[in-house]
Amino acid sequence: MKNYGNNDTVFARALMMGQELLNVRISGVSSQESLMEAVRAQIGTPIGSLVSLSIRNLTQGWAVTQPYCYIR
Repeated sequence: MKNYGNNDTVFARALMMGQELLNVRISGVSSQESLMEAVRAQIGTPIGSLVSLSIRNLTQGWAVTQPYCYIR
C-alpha cells in the first residue's frame, strides 16, 4: 500500500466498462481509507460493479491502477 501525506495532491480516476465515472483532484487525504471515502462521496450511489481505479500522487511521484468493487 502506498503512503499519503496530508499536503499531497492526489488525482483519482474511476472507469467502469470504459465509461469514466470520476476524474478529480483530491488533497488533504492521509490514508487509503480517507481517499476511498472521498472517491465514494464523489461517485455517489453504489453501483455494485467492478471499477478500475487509477490513483496518482503528484507530490510523491507514484501512480497505481487497481480494481475496486464498488458496493455497499
